[in-house]
Amino acid sequence: MKSVAIQRGQDRDATRVEPLSVIGGAEYLFPATALQGEGPFHVLIRTDQSELRLKLKRSALADP
Repeated sequence: MKSVAIQRGQDRDATRVEPLSVIGGAEYLFPATALQGEGPFHVLIRTDQSELRLKLKRSALADP
């Protein structure tokens, strides 16, 4: 894995947010505003091979 970003929406005008910081190479910190507003939300994982997309469900975004 090279990097991770969050994308809100899926069209040409989708907002892509890069992490504020990476801790230990596995924990990515994003601004709270990255997950505010209407979805769908996608996690973009960049690897040496390709870009994968994971759609987040609302339950994944709720506070524990």
